[in-house]
Amino acid sequence: MENIAAWFQSYWPYAVALVVVAAGTAFICRKAVLAYRTHQKTFHTEEARLRRLSELKERYGALTPQIIADAPPEDLLEGVALRDRLLVEKAPRMEPAFRALPKERQYLYALDVFLADRTAKTFFTQNGSILVSIIAPAMEMIGVTDVLPTVKKLALMFDENDESTSVDHAFLDRADEIFSEADLLTQIKLQGAQYIKQNPAIFCEKQN
Repeated sequence: MENIAAWFQSYWPYAVALVVVAAGTAFICRKAVLAYRTHQKTFHTEEARLRRLSELKERYGALTPQIIADAPPEDLLEGVALRDRLLVEKAPRMEPAFRALPKERQYLYALDVFLADRTAKTFFTQNGSILVSIIAPAMEMIGVTDVLPTVKKLALMFDENDESTSVDHAFLDRADEIFSEADLLTQIKLQGAQYIKQNPAIFCEKQN
């Protein structure tokens, strides 16, 4: 015991350094494990997203009234809108390609983007006026009317071509609460599907 005590008295700085190194190594290893887990989660999320897009493209790539009639409401809007999103995104100039779509398909495109963005804050702050300006009439088209006053006010706030309404960030935060309470995403998904089923000819037209 005396020898050990004497060793610590002589070499305690080295002992402390060993403890620090060990703690640092444990911290680095933990960070590496967390980083790996985050990477894996991101990878699997993206893999699942791409697999779903591939399935939707295959299922709804060539629309017929029968395909629309038989489609599950949960993914019909997304599947139908995907055709136009791919068409627009592949075009040399996206805006003219979008404006060339029938108005109803423009509206469905905007609703699909809203569903993908999931929150008012994301949709209204990250999309331009071309989508922001039509989201209210798009919701009105499919019969989602409970939240229209909120949507219209937000559209004016973020419409780059309108100077009448300044951005109110508190109102934007409250909007997401209102949309959550109204279960807006589910409303859009199901009532959008119902609209498509009631108007199949609009969406079975050959793509431009």
